[in-house]
Amino acid sequence: MIQYPWSGKGSTKRIQIYKILEGQGDLTTSQILDRHNQRYRIGLTMHELANVLHRTKEFKRTGYIDRNGNIINHNDNKKALCLWRVDF
Repeated sequence: MIQYPWSGKGSTKRIQIYKILEGQGDLTTSQILDRHNQRYRIGLTMHELANVLHRTKEFKRTGYIDRNGNIINHNDNKKALCLWRVDF
């Protein structure tokens, strides 16, 4: 059995998101949400996902993708999507 650094309330969501991000490189928030809701019976809302990603130190925001698909390091455009990766 794999030991994860999380336990307690909300750890199931963290572990599920970790399994999605592990080995995938960078994924956007919407890609993570789509893959989670396809894989698991009990889905997440975008609000729940954003809370888990922002409050868990092992999930790192690595940049943004704007409307044209360009990867940028800072968010000048409020419509850009965050890129996430697992960083242990």
